[in-house]
Amino acid sequence: MATSGLLYGTELPDQIDPLNSVLEKQLSLLGDIRDLVRERAALEKEYSQKLQAIARRAAEKRAKSAIPRIVGEDPSKAYGDDIQKRNTLEAAYAMLIEAYDTSAQDHASFSDALTNRMVQDLKILEQKKDATRRKQLAAFHKTLQDRDKTYGERVRARQKYNEECMEIEIYRQKQSHAADDKHAERAAKQYEQQKVEMMNSKNIFIISTAVANKVKDKFYTTDLPALENEIQASLTTGLISIFKTHQALHTAQLDGLKYKIGLVDTAIAAFDPQKDQELFIEHNKRLGYSKPPDWGWEPCQGYYDSASGDICVDPEPKVFLQNKLARAQTKLEEVKSQIKVK
Repeated sequence: MATSGLLYGTELPDQIDPLNSVLEKQLSLLGDIRDLVRERAALEKEYSQKLQAIARRAAEKRAKSAIPRIVGEDPSKAYGDDIQKRNTLEAAYAMLIEAYDTSAQDHASFSDALTNRMVQDLKILEQKKDATRRKQLAAFHKTLQDRDKTYGERVRARQKYNEECMEIEIYRQKQSHAADDKHAERAAKQYEQQKVEMMNSKNIFIISTAVANKVKDKFYTTDLPALENEIQASLTTGLISIFKTHQALHTAQLDGLKYKIGLVDTAIAAFDPQKDQELFIEHNKRLGYSKPPDWGWEPCQGYYDSASGDICVDPEPKVFLQNKLARAQTKLEEVKSQIKVK
C-alpha cells in the first residue's frame, strides 16, 4: 500500500470504476512488455547462433592456414605445438575469434535469462495482479452490497414509519367519529395501540438512519479509500522490480562482453611484427647458401665488336648517355618534390 505522497483514496474519492479501468490498462502493459522481452530474447538467440557460426568457420579456416603464414610452406626447421601462440599476430587473431565465440554464449545466456526470468516473471505478475484486481473488485462489490443493504433497511423503516403514521391518523378520525361511549372507548384503545406502533416504527427508522449514516461514513472514509490505495500500489512495485532485474541481467551481459573486449585489446597490444619476422627467420634459414655469381661481358656471336666490355666513349654515344643521365636526374628531382608535398 502507498504510504507517502498523494493517495488515490484521499485525492480521488469514489472512483473505483475509473481506477479499475486504469488498472486493466496497466495489466495490458505487462503483456506488451512481455512481448517486447520475448522478441528481444529471440533476437539475442538468433544473433548468438549466427555469431558462433561465423566464429567457428573462422577458427577452422585459421587452423588450416595459420602454419604457412607463420613459417611458410616449406620451413627448414621443425616447429613446435606452440608455434601459433609464439606468433603475436596469430595470437591476436585467435583471441578475436575466441572473443566472438564466447560472446555468442553471453548473448545466448542473456536470451535464456530473459525467457526464463523476465518473461516468466512478467507472466506470473500479470496473473497475480489480475487475480488481486478481481478480488479487490469483488470486495468492493461485497462492501457496496452491504452498504446498499443497510440503505435499503433504512428505506423500509421509513416506509414502515410513514405507514404507521397514516394508520394512526385513521384511528384518530375513527375516535372522533365514534357514535357512543362503547365505540369511543374501543377507538381510543386502538388509537393508543397504534400510537405505540408508530413510535416503535419511528425509533426503528431513527436507529436505521443512524446505522445507515455510520455505514455510509465508514464506506466513504475507510473502506473505499483503503481499497483505492491498494489499487494504487498493486502493480507498480512488482513491475519496477522486474525492470531492475532486466537491467541487472543486461549489465551482467555487457560486463562479460567488455571483459572479452579487454582480452582482445591486450592481445592486439602484444602484437610485435619484429618478433613474428624473427620467428619466420628462425624456421627458414638455409645452410650452404651463396649468392649467384656476377654476370660478365658477353660479346655478340654474329658480329665482332671487341673482346673487352669497356664503355664506348666516342662522341655520339657519350652524348647519348649524358642526355639519358640528365633526364633521369630531372625525373628524380620531380619525384623528390612530390614526396615532400605528400
